[in-house]
Amino acid sequence: MPEPILALTHLSQLYDDYLVKANQLEMLRIIGSMNEFATNALESQCWEIRKDALRTLVKVYDANGNEKVIRKWAQSFGWRWDQLDPSSPTRQLLVKDAAADARLADQAKPGGAADPKDANPVEAEHVYVQMAKNFPPEAIEWIRRARWTGPQNVPMDRIDQDDRDKWAASHQPGKVKEFEKMIQAHDGHVAPSVLVQEANSPKAFIVDGHHRALARENLKQDVLGYVGNIDAKDRQAALETHTHQIHQGNDPKNA
Repeated sequence: MPEPILALTHLSQLYDDYLVKANQLEMLRIIGSMNEFATNALESQCWEIRKDALRTLVKVYDANGNEKVIRKWAQSFGWRWDQLDPSSPTRQLLVKDAAADARLADQAKPGGAADPKDANPVEAEHVYVQMAKNFPPEAIEWIRRARWTGPQNVPMDRIDQDDRDKWAASHQPGKVKEFEKMIQAHDGHVAPSVLVQEANSPKAFIVDGHHRALARENLKQDVLGYVGNIDAKDRQAALETHTHQIHQGNDPKNA
């Protein structure tokens, strides 16, 4: 059977599974289920299915498959046609080959995305996709309106810590210690924290990744993060992002 046909068969199987899980998730939300573990598990499973579908769609796209069919399946899984293009940040982030991963991870390369000392502009979609694993779409829409750089090293004294005692991470040393071990084991290659800064502010504040920030501080490192410049109208949305987090605190999926 030709590969595009196999891919479309796989998409059909994925969609059946996706519908079942998405309907279960919707039902839990409608009845206001207190079973947070079940809700979180379904959220995570739906995200994994969508990623699998994107990778499969890319194969059909690259094989010059029927555009009408590809668009139909892409829409079914919540993806757009432009996200299948090789230049799309979403595709570059979620559909990478081994060589691309090796290039990105090469810390010996001066400058560019692999050098945290070089604050390069980055597409908002990179930050959005990272956050989408743990936040609902409505909570992170503001990310697409911000201007981003990173990942870059941010000194702790450049970060607003006025409410540090209110950070959950400040009261979860065990979880912070886990991140310390992860950072050391992976030579620093752990998801960056996400920070934002307003034009009239000398400091940035952390939107996501407080545990990672404290872990790096304990390791005598700067905070590795994406830094977004936001407009005043998006300040409240950015501040409230963390209240919508799916996997929090000591949840093993809070990574």
